[in-house]
Amino acid sequence: MTDLPTSNTKPSLIDYLQLVAENLKLLIVSPVVAGMLAFGVTFMMPATYVSESIIGLPTSFGGQSLNPAAVVTATAQAGAVMVSPLILDSVIDLHGLAEGRTAQGARKKLLERVRTFVSKDGLLRLEVQANSPPDAQKLANAVIDAWLLTTKPAGEDRADLDKRLANAKTSLAAVERVLDKISRDDVNKLLLPLTRGENGMAIVALGELQSKYFIETLAIPRQLQGLSRDIVKQSPTLPGEPVFPKKGLVAALAFVAAEIALVAWIFLRYLWHQAGSSPDIADKQTRLRKTIGLKG
Repeated sequence: MTDLPTSNTKPSLIDYLQLVAENLKLLIVSPVVAGMLAFGVTFMMPATYVSESIIGLPTSFGGQSLNPAAVVTATAQAGAVMVSPLILDSVIDLHGLAEGRTAQGARKKLLERVRTFVSKDGLLRLEVQANSPPDAQKLANAVIDAWLLTTKPAGEDRADLDKRLANAKTSLAAVERVLDKISRDDVNKLLLPLTRGENGMAIVALGELQSKYFIETLAIPRQLQGLSRDIVKQSPTLPGEPVFPKKGLVAALAFVAAEIALVAWIFLRYLWHQAGSSPDIADKQTRLRKTIGLKG
């Protein structure tokens, strides 16, 4: 580096341009070297891959459409459950992810790798991080499977559903027997206008009951099974590129940071020499050097 000029006059734009020109090689070569070094360091850093999946909860149940607001709420609750200790602890135990940590420590570590959110289209997005594409995909599938297990009713809820199912099947069979008897006793009764006479009203009521019990015999077994894998609209992906480190971005940031640091150092050094042209300031600079242990 060339000696910096000193002057009692205020530096002009030409002086600054001259300063840049004298240090141009340094300002080009050093940041390039810094960027290359940073690029090389990224190869020693562990890569992070993200597996993405999309889940859509049912919008209808028992043949009836659900309230859109209720579906959104249920979707948000599903996302919250996926990152709850109920699911995380299950995944940790099943796949041996504790690695010597306490239960709380292992759970915190896994939580850093799992993210859920509801997108604008109302679907649940699951993002899972790992150090390799297969591990990220495997972990995402484990989270989904563990969550699906929690949608199966258990205990008293399951017992109540079993009773409802048994009652629905019995009632459906009874209604079908009555309708069958009516049709065999007098087929002409089935041809009467449905809104005329007691027979017609009875047939309408029996038909509604038959439809109700039939729907229950279809819906309750589905409740007992819990949600199926069919709700996974996009299975966990096998990521191809890491999300971290971004080698090009790291190299670019290192280049820019080195450039800024060099420019700041060159101009501060120039201003320091400029200020040293004043005897009073030069004396202060000497005392400062001695204080911090620098040679004059």
